[in-house]
Amino acid sequence: VRMLAGVITSMGIPTGSAGVAATIGGFLPGEVATLSALTSHGKTAISLFMALKIAISGKAVYMISLEMSMEQLYGRILLSLTNISPENLRQHGLTAAEIEVVKTLNETKLKELPLYIDYIASARTEDIRSKVKLARKRNQCDLLVLDYINQMDMGGGSDETLATSLGNAMKKIKDLAVEENIPALVLAQMNREIDKRTDNSKHKLSDLRDSGVLEQASDIVMFINRPELQGKVKDNNGESLVGVGFITVLKTRNGSTGITQFRYNNTMTRISA
Repeated sequence: VRMLAGVITSMGIPTGSAGVAATIGGFLPGEVATLSALTSHGKTAISLFMALKIAISGKAVYMISLEMSMEQLYGRILLSLTNISPENLRQHGLTAAEIEVVKTLNETKLKELPLYIDYIASARTEDIRSKVKLARKRNQCDLLVLDYINQMDMGGGSDETLATSLGNAMKKIKDLAVEENIPALVLAQMNREIDKRTDNSKHKLSDLRDSGVLEQASDIVMFINRPELQGKVKDNNGESLVGVGFITVLKTRNGSTGITQFRYNNTMTRISA
């Protein structure tokens, strides 16, 4: 953080979410932020929302997907930037008017948007390292987004546990972030222990799957919670929780923690935070 003309500003890359930014300040070079959620609770959607916002601000975002294809992610980008029908895009085919919207978007906003996406099935840390270094040389990576680390080919020996292999992979991502002087946003799976607790909206760092190594290597740890997916449609004051989610920052090295709210549509393609 620095003072500029009497105003406090962050030296990091903006997070794309005002609430998260108010808590952590921004994504700082050399730091790794881990974003975790249960399966289908919105890890990719939230990270893509942040990536788009950051790219629109002028920072180059390099996203490596180990799960969703480039076509699927491109579809999500289209849905987030337009009023195209999700059903038409995924099932029925676009209307003539929607096709024109896509053409215009491709020739204007998307053409200049510094968002670069690579789909790499069963990626190893060596693959990620070489891809990021190449993207850096091309000025295409001010921020790395990795979706998601549990899908990596750990390449561990027979004497290594999954947790050990995951830890080694995370440490190499951290080393890469430091070496290239960029922040990294790493998505990670949660374990199911939260389902066994009576208050499953209160996260713990141990909710990270194979948590110890990820927690130690991460400078920031965030969790996504969508109460309606866990059967809670109203809060304690009787207010609706449908379409309402929360990002909980449980760890910020040399920073603060807190909870921020976001809203989403039923396909998780339009998000406001």
